Amino acid sequence: MKNKLRKFTAVMAVSAMMISAIPAVPYSNFSMTAGAEHTHTLEHFPAKEPTCTESGAKFEYWHCTDCDKYFRTEDCNNSQITYYDCVIPRTEHTTESIYYSPLRENVRCKECGKITGFSLHHFTEDGECEDCGFSVDEEYNLINDDIILDESLDEFNTEAKLEDDGYELDIENKTLILGNVYINGSLVLPADGTIDTIVIADGAKPIIADDIDIFNDDENSPSLTITGKGTLLTEEIYNNSINAGMLTVTGGAEVIAETIMWNSGTVQVTDNGRINFSTGDDMSIIIASKITMDNMSEIEIARSTLINSSDCSGLEEYVPDGYTIYNMEDDAYLILPENFFDENGNIDESQFTEENLLNGENIILKRRYADGIGEHLAGHSLSLDGNIGVNFYMELDKKTIADENAYMQFTLPDDKKSEVKVSEARTEIIDGNLYYIFSCSVSAKNTFDKITAQMITSAGAGETYTYSVIDYLMNIDSLIENNYDDENYIEKLGKSMQCYYMTAVIYFDGNMDKLFDWSEDYTGEIISDEDREEVENGLKEDLEEYLSPVDVDTLSGYEKEPVLNLPEGVEYYGSSLLLKSDTFVRHYFKVASGTDTTIFTGKKNGYYYIDSASIPAGKLGEVQTTKVGTGSVEYSPLNYVSTVLDSESADDNLKNICKALYLYDNSAKDYQNYINK
Repeated sequence: MKNKLRKFTAVMAVSAMMISAIPAVPYSNFSMTAGAEHTHTLEHFPAKEPTCTESGAKFEYWHCTDCDKYFRTEDCNNSQITYYDCVIPRTEHTTESIYYSPLRENVRCKECGKITGFSLHHFTEDGECEDCGFSVDEEYNLINDDIILDESLDEFNTEAKLEDDGYELDIENKTLILGNVYINGSLVLPADGTIDTIVIADGAKPIIADDIDIFNDDENSPSLTITGKGTLLTEEIYNNSINAGMLTVTGGAEVIAETIMWNSGTVQVTDNGRINFSTGDDMSIIIASKITMDNMSEIEIARSTLINSSDCSGLEEYVPDGYTIYNMEDDAYLILPENFFDENGNIDESQFTEENLLNGENIILKRRYADGIGEHLAGHSLSLDGNIGVNFYMELDKKTIADENAYMQFTLPDDKKSEVKVSEARTEIIDGNLYYIFSCSVSAKNTFDKITAQMITSAGAGETYTYSVIDYLMNIDSLIENNYDDENYIEKLGKSMQCYYMTAVIYFDGNMDKLFDWSEDYTGEIISDEDREEVENGLKEDLEEYLSPVDVDTLSGYEKEPVLNLPEGVEYYGSSLLLKSDTFVRHYFKVASGTDTTIFTGKKNGYYYIDSASIPAGKLGEVQTTKVGTGSVEYSPLNYVSTVLDSESADDNLKNICKALYLYDNSAKDYQNYINK
């Protein structure tokens, strides 16, 4: 039972929060620079005679003293300079192993920086490469050799276990399971189909330094499926058969490779699979007879990726805006920016410089509008600028943007619906991409409840998305990792928000049912009735410990009565604090007969009231001036908090939510000061 309590409280103990932060979105945007970026100051390099190519063309070599790039001119008298990767003959490089990667030891020239060769790491017994210093992390099981699975499996350790050796063989299911294993060589699979599936253990990152090889001179070769929620890193996946089967990346698996050569077979990416060609030092290549994807999967390619396939038609709908598939000779394709083409649609050959093709960022192929109505959810954020808002960042196609009937429909926890038209959505450009931001406000007590969002257009209804404030908080760890925060402001803000939301649920609902419902949904673990009381007590103890430093003395300075300047016939009665999607103060008044009542917001229990403006976290201690006809009331939310904590009759749950609100306000203020430095 103690372990269950620890697990439950660990899930509830959210550690971080960041205001108005959007997670990484799945598309890169970049620009290309064709030709020289400035006027180069050239000198002969390295003062050698012009060289001749086999075709007879002569080249003269130059070096720019400003930017340290190398160039060449054709026939020596051509004024047009062309960027050239490296002009030093291979035999003249001065090399050393000073650059390395998880896959291999790389050798580069100290003079020009060009990588001139590579080899597998030469590991010592302690897992460190004796040449370049790369070290296999302690979590990896190092196999400093090839793994060869022949038909009889004679040379394979069939007794290997995942937890001990980093891999395991399930012959009955034709499966090889890989954990955090580093194979410093090749993984050779049998061509007879004895092993046709590689399963990556959940969260594992196996490395195969050389290649995954199905080498078969026969006409037919089996298919290979790579699946599992992990990442496999290798240099190449190779199948040399005349009639290769199908290579499938599926089930959430990510394959990072420099080359896939699947000869005449089909490469398909499905069910949240991902192929990533972004790690190559030079041009990446994918060779197959056909390449297919489904709506939920991705292929990330380098700008220099060559696709050699007789059928790339299935990729066209996944190519991002601004790019096109260019059909070269012999069924070879390049995915190129549209600015590579002239106004007549013909290729502009001047764009084919090595600088443009080899030194670009990557392109991710993923159909953004999978539901067919022209929308895609790219990410979420929270806004705390006066209310608690959940923001949905949407990418929209031109047809949806132009549709005057298009809107985002939100269904709130109480089944109420709200709509935000596309024309009314806020827009923001992030990394060159335009996002339409649709916001939905929720109250503190509903932060554990799901919001449902759905885009409605003239073409129909889109995909249904569900999200909650607590969902965002539970996936915020990456923001801590990517932000330098030596004072833990992000963590403190997240902790205070979590406690504020918990106390709000307890105060407004009178129980912890929502917390348990959410936790069971999030973790899949059901807390039994006999364990529930102990878990509740544990959570209450944690809350009490966290809130204990706050008392009426902590609020010293906020115990002031409101400053009143009221018109004739209006008498101040009292104030309350409303914690809906907005945080604001409601002031109540007794009104004499004959007094103009149109100046008030409403009437409740015989008293007229006026609501203050919405007050953002971090500013709850600032005095708000609320107009009352020709007069006013000056008051702050923390004045109310001080009054509650000083009251002997106030409910403990009310005091707890007031304490939590004070801590939340303080941490939000500290965080804002931190990011505004």
